[in-house]
Amino acid sequence: MVNINFFSDIGAIKFPVQKIVAVFNKIIKVKEKLFVNVILISPNKIRKINNNYRKKNKITDVLSFRYHREIGEIYICYAQAKKQAKENGLSTQQELTTLLIHGLLHVAGYHHEKSERQAKRMFTKQQIIVSLCR
Repeated sequence: MVNINFFSDIGAIKFPVQKIVAVFNKIIKVKEKLFVNVILISPNKIRKINNNYRKKNKITDVLSFRYHREIGEIYICYAQAKKQAKENGLSTQQELTTLLIHGLLHVAGYHHEKSERQAKRMFTKQQIIVSLCR
């Protein structure tokens, strides 16, 4: 079961995090309790984190980290989410939902960069959860 703490470094944002997590927990059966901090941050902050941990000095939309067995963090760049939403014809909330689910899947152990099979598995789960959150 995943439990979320939601923070915003960019001001108050209305975002149904608990609803998304409830749907996620119905579909993805995480065996142990997992506590995840979700933080909305600025482009500058996500660029710094991306550079420090992935050696990529560029803005990205979401970064996920799992520390120990039961603790994780997800950083979402609100400005990048807003930009991507516009490009994809979505609302910002829909894009944030997709990014949160993507990050949660990574924290729960899913990957898409290691193999085509794992990518298909992860993105199928992501699409299912996103569709149930709408």
